[in-house]
Amino acid sequence: MVTFGTILSLPSVFTTMSLAPQTPSFQLDSLFLSNYNISNSTFRTDWDTTLNIENPNLISTIRFNSIKGFISYKDNYLAMYSIKPFELGYKEHRLLHVKISKYPTMTTNGWILEEINGLRDENGAVSFNMTMFVSATYTSGWWGIENVALNPRCLDMKVAFLPRAGFASWVNGGPMKCSLPILSL
Repeated sequence: MVTFGTILSLPSVFTTMSLAPQTPSFQLDSLFLSNYNISNSTFRTDWDTTLNIENPNLISTIRFNSIKGFISYKDNYLAMYSIKPFELGYKEHRLLHVKISKYPTMTTNGWILEEINGLRDENGAVSFNMTMFVSATYTSGWWGIENVALNPRCLDMKVAFLPRAGFASWVNGGPMKCSLPILSL
């Protein structure tokens, strides 16, 4: 026998199951820089970040086929990275520890490095951006399989440098939700 509560909850269940999949959320939890060094036109630092990626969906899993990205100052790339493929189940989240090293053989425009060093020396802080290009596949019983491209961006990641040291840490005061423009395929 069907109860009154079951009958009342059916519209909610059908509404949830008929919705299109939601985009995942990308959140920056931490950012540290170490071995920071600028000389001539060479920029060197090790980036250490923690990202929290969440699948908000009740009806679909998300396979992250490719995540590639870069860290930049204004519109100038400073470091590139990639993350191995992984899958998130229903309502699942994953903490990703991403270490990025910039080798001293790579060069950047001198004026950019002068500006970064000037900001560091002037007020002890510099803002960087982290941009990702994501290829993902949604799988659900109702919608089948859908390939999507996402472009998460963590902008204005302000780091404070320790005086006369090659270390800096993020000063935003808590987790940062990254914006998530969706690219069409």
